[in-house]
Amino acid sequence: MQKLRVFLADLRNGYFPQIRSSVPLGMGYVAAYLQKRFGDEIHQQLFIDVARLYDELRKTRPDIVAFGAFAWNAALTNRAVRITRELAPNALIVVGGAEVSHLPECVTHDFKNLPEVDFAISYEAEMPMANLVAACISAKSPFEARGEEIRGCLTLSGTSKGAASFCERITDLSLIPSPYLSGFMDPFLTDPSSLPLIQASRGCPYRCTYCVSGNLVWNKLRAFQTSRVLEEIDYVRQHAAIANLRFADDNFGLLERDLEIAEYLADLHRNFNFPHTISLYTDKHPSERVLEINRLLAPMQPFNISLQSVTPGVLATIKRINIKQEGIKAAVAFARNHSLMPVTEVMFPLPEETVQTFFDGLDSILENGFESIAISFVTILKHTALDQPEEREKYRLETGFVISPNGFTLHERFQSVETQELVIATNSVSRQEYFDSIKLIFLYRVATIHGFFRELLFFFMNYDIRPFELFSRILTDSDEFPCVSKHVLWIAESVRALLFHSAEQAAQHYLSTPPSGRSTSNGILWD
Repeated sequence: MQKLRVFLADLRNGYFPQIRSSVPLGMGYVAAYLQKRFGDEIHQQLFIDVARLYDELRKTRPDIVAFGAFAWNAALTNRAVRITRELAPNALIVVGGAEVSHLPECVTHDFKNLPEVDFAISYEAEMPMANLVAACISAKSPFEARGEEIRGCLTLSGTSKGAASFCERITDLSLIPSPYLSGFMDPFLTDPSSLPLIQASRGCPYRCTYCVSGNLVWNKLRAFQTSRVLEEIDYVRQHAAIANLRFADDNFGLLERDLEIAEYLADLHRNFNFPHTISLYTDKHPSERVLEINRLLAPMQPFNISLQSVTPGVLATIKRINIKQEGIKAAVAFARNHSLMPVTEVMFPLPEETVQTFFDGLDSILENGFESIAISFVTILKHTALDQPEEREKYRLETGFVISPNGFTLHERFQSVETQELVIATNSVSRQEYFDSIKLIFLYRVATIHGFFRELLFFFMNYDIRPFELFSRILTDSDEFPCVSKHVLWIAESVRALLFHSAEQAAQHYLSTPPSGRSTSNGILWD
């Protein structure tokens, strides 16, 4: 009996190989689960490089090609879908990932211009993909499954559109074999451009409106077995080309056993200098367990408390549950007592946040003892609550589009550009205020994240001179501070010049301005 050929693709834009991406762990979970379920009945191939996928499609005719579509590869995935249909006309094409909504009507709308797609999968893909593979094995030919109702899949082609139980989740994660221990991640671990990624749990109990995890479908927290997580970490240590480690958990430390994982990481770091650095988001509430986890991981990462905003009305609007002021002070005191570096993150401009409340918040954060503030601009992610038309209208969100980091692919058949949608005005921040704020944000970043005059900043604060007051003075007195004023103005105007009215305009500008620097277009400046 001929094996069912399954291609899994989590494509990576690779024009700038020095920018690292995480190993394709989600694709590995699907591959490991399918291998467990079907064994020798299927033959799987995994792809992150579109050129390799293209070459293989010209040589081999797969039965199923499944793509993972995310904010960082959506345009590339769409291009690859069309090429797949051209080169493998009888293959079943599936698209899953965060770009696929859990609402069938949204999926139908999103894929109306991509008729090549046969099935869509929302959130977890292990069981829906297994159901599809089983249907293909049972059919006389795999293509006959096109248009059938497959549990967990939304049918986008054929005569029977729609499916029961569109979002299907595995409640017991032990049913999914480890992609690391099964060997599926080996080719990626040996690549120094790939960051090893560990997932200890799935789900997020919070409802932040700007986040893809803030959804009731993803609300229930489930954990992989602790022994398995520790074994995966050790496997990565022995096989990875680099000693950095990233965790995919939304709220590490929410579970009691997370402390055991942190202790294991601390032991490995002491004995093997692995991980050398770690990227991990702890729970939004610094409980005693979370504080201890931060203490244990201090040699590998700073003590981070993600605040996003400290304005009560803003936090209520975005459904963000932050710790109280006394909790923040206690956490910073803990950090100081244990020689930890407290840092945080904020976003601008969130709905209901004014320029004044935002910069007052930054000053209060620094006054509380944080040493660094990572300031990011609000990005609208697809299918988040903030992306919904009613939210956009309610808060009068005005947006602009920019090129995504490492968002370019150059292939012999096409060029692909990824874009991001940034919020540049709200009901409480005008467009001009947004661009004026960029100048101040730049100075806060230089002072805290880059640390060029952090100590000087704290010196002024000892004399009740707040950072906002200091930076505003610098920006308004160009005669006294000519170099800084000129450079900051250039930063703001550069951001303005890189913002476009649509994703298509942003992509077109980049395509007419090759990465080598040769430009054939002046772009589209905002009014």
